Amino acid sequence: MFRRKGSVFAGVLFGLIMIVAFSVFLFKNEGTAVNRKKALENIDEAVEISSDGTSAVNDGDLIIVSGELETDDIIVDETFDITAPKNTIKLKKTVSLYQWSESSETDDSENTTYEYKKIWSKNLIDSSDFNAQRGHENPAAMIYTGDTFVANDVTLGVYTLDNSFVSQLNNYKPYKNMDMKIKDLTYSVAENKIFISANGKSTIESPSVGDYLIEYEIVSAESITVAGGVSGQNIISYQTKTGTLAEVSYGIKDKAVLKQEKIDENERRTWAVRIGLLFGMMFAVGLLFSPITNLLARIPILGNIVNGGIALVGGVIGGAWAIIVIAAGWLYYKPVLAISMIVGVVAVIVLVSRAKKAKVPAE
Repeated sequence: MFRRKGSVFAGVLFGLIMIVAFSVFLFKNEGTAVNRKKALENIDEAVEISSDGTSAVNDGDLIIVSGELETDDIIVDETFDITAPKNTIKLKKTVSLYQWSESSETDDSENTTYEYKKIWSKNLIDSSDFNAQRGHENPAAMIYTGDTFVANDVTLGVYTLDNSFVSQLNNYKPYKNMDMKIKDLTYSVAENKIFISANGKSTIESPSVGDYLIEYEIVSAESITVAGGVSGQNIISYQTKTGTLAEVSYGIKDKAVLKQEKIDENERRTWAVRIGLLFGMMFAVGLLFSPITNLLARIPILGNIVNGGIALVGGVIGGAWAIIVIAAGWLYYKPVLAISMIVGVVAVIVLVSRAKKAKVPAE
């Protein structure tokens, strides 16, 4: 009884914390979007230069360079003696361990049932927390772990790219037909995967708990366009008044295309955060009603109907509050646009109101 009350009020407290946190994130998201767009406007002033180093530029200039990536570094995963092809920018190793997993479901009468199944997981699952540990034991630790190997020197023509650009090169593709020098015959290899049997009998088609699956992906050198600052023969992040520019785009593009592409990306990211936090806010407000929904959960039919109404009300309140926070962000970060929109809405309301009055016949 007391445990149930405690969990209900914990849910209310958690809901309040989430509402505050989501409100802050929503508000700051508007600022981030505005500052990012202002920073991207600087691309109009960038100098488009050739990657062969023949263009005249000064240290500190904002430049745009297109060309083919290159690196002389040879990337090797020494654990399995895997060598990446020439001109590989990154080699990523993903390690999965075959383990037991536990899932549970609690019904309205607070009866909990547990289900166990074997899955491939990149993270170690602690079976000591299982409700039924016997017969569902997992390894205590992972012998092998994932890693990403990156070339030290990545160039674009005569220019060396700073890590702020290299970190964005994530066009991974499976490393098929790997250059392998594995001498351990207990390993089996298929395309970009290495399978390691824990008992020496299992196979990739029929694995056992404790087996490993290692997969490799690579980022190969290809044509890109970057926008950033120039410092000698290095391309580095460029600092604007509202943020840094270290832009990467695959393919050869001029500055107008690059600018629009990044503005569109910024818009998509902003809306993704808005929508995600909007639903999060609706869920958080719903938690505030948990004492009522838990009380009514024991009443058949009526409880479901009332709880459905409460969920709807919570969703509406949460959604309305999220929109208010977004509007506040607009007023703070882009007041001219926000005030113009408010004036426009008021003007429409006034015009509609006057039009309705004009249609009313005189007595």
